[in-house]
Amino acid sequence: MDFPPERQRGVHLHLLKHALAVWESHYSLDAQPTYVESVAGSCQQADTGLPREALAAVRDRRDTAGVESRYLEPIIALRDEDWVLPHAAASAYYAIYNGFRLHVLGQDIDAWLIVNQALSSLDPGQGVAVLQDAVDDSG
Repeated sequence: MDFPPERQRGVHLHLLKHALAVWESHYSLDAQPTYVESVAGSCQQADTGLPREALAAVRDRRDTAGVESRYLEPIIALRDEDWVLPHAAASAYYAIYNGFRLHVLGQDIDAWLIVNQALSSLDPGQGVAVLQDAVDDSG
């Protein structure tokens, strides 16, 4: 993305709000999805509020809720396919996670990855308008 970092952050925040709405349309805060972790065979309960807290950390520019450590297990479970999410929910989850990694942890994450993941969480046909709104709102 060829915008200055602060404008990129603005675009990402706009898109991540949409991604959070997608996530929460699949998993409300009171949902209690579980999965079995394949290495140890333990049953894990997913923290459905984690993406909301991660987005708050991006807005605040700091991790006061221990988001970084709380993502460790679910990200491994997703990568190992122990926890399988619907495509839109998975795209939203990863978009927010990667936005957190870039904007809070300062990790080297491609800005376009976050854009693509957030847009992939949306219904077909919404992406162009949502991206245009994000660019307009950040400028």
